[in-house]
Amino acid sequence: MAGTAGTAEGAATATSVASSALSGGPAEPPPHGLGVSLPAADADAKTQGTYPYAADLWAEGLLWAAVLRSPHPHARILSIDTAEAARMPGVRAVVTHKDVPGDAAHGRRVADRPVFASDLVRHHGEPIAAVAADHPDTARLAAAAIAVEYEPLEPVTDPEQAFSAEPLHPDGNLIRHIPLSFGDPEATGEVVVEGLYRIGRQDPAPIGAEAGLAVPRPDGGVEIYTASTDPHADRDLAAACFGLEPERVKVVVTGVPGAMGDREDPGMQLPLGLLALRTGHPVKLAATREESFLSHPHRHP
Repeated sequence: MAGTAGTAEGAATATSVASSALSGGPAEPPPHGLGVSLPAADADAKTQGTYPYAADLWAEGLLWAAVLRSPHPHARILSIDTAEAARMPGVRAVVTHKDVPGDAAHGRRVADRPVFASDLVRHHGEPIAAVAADHPDTARLAAAAIAVEYEPLEPVTDPEQAFSAEPLHPDGNLIRHIPLSFGDPEATGEVVVEGLYRIGRQDPAPIGAEAGLAVPRPDGGVEIYTASTDPHADRDLAAACFGLEPERVKVVVTGVPGAMGDREDPGMQLPLGLLALRTGHPVKLAATREESFLSHPHRHP
């Protein structure tokens, strides 16, 4: 909602308040009632720098999370050994695809993104495992200590190649076919221009990278604090992956430090929730910019 300064009435109010302050008289209260534009409820806190974003949150007994991601764009996973990471002092839990109690994959329209890759890696940065530890550096070191044996495969890097390439997904490489036509497709003119046009990959790169806090609930559920722009869908997807009823999963929207579609992806919240459920402690993750680029979907070329 717009602030009062964005309207004529708001400007008049601001002027009268300023005049009263200069004259030493009491400030007039701002107008209220139907048709009056109210100031945003979080405006003061944000301008003062005190508004809590997900990266600012804290909880008693807090643990820190780190995610191990694939260095390959396409590979077969031959083995995952978490023993060394689990033995490190300060490490509370290590989870892989074997520890997902519910749906192993998620997605807005098609569930084609695994919580953790199990047999195949389909993109650079795909999550393999996650760690919860007493300190963020310990979590990162433990994630790096997880031994994964890969068999690198040839990636498919061109959309046209995907029509004839080996299937990357069990149901093939075509996600949707939507023929579009407008006007007379047989019409011609004095000049006909044909070509194949390519655009680059785009990423919104919001000011605030992904961050979240997962807190276990007394009823065996979990609350996830994050900058979601679709908390209802996030709640349902998370509950399905956790093997819980939706009412036992709560998504709390924190401050959203920029969004352009990337906040609709629940990928980061899922490892956080699993770690909180496994350890019984609040677990926090604040992604670096590199991790942000690797973890959320981009606008395709």
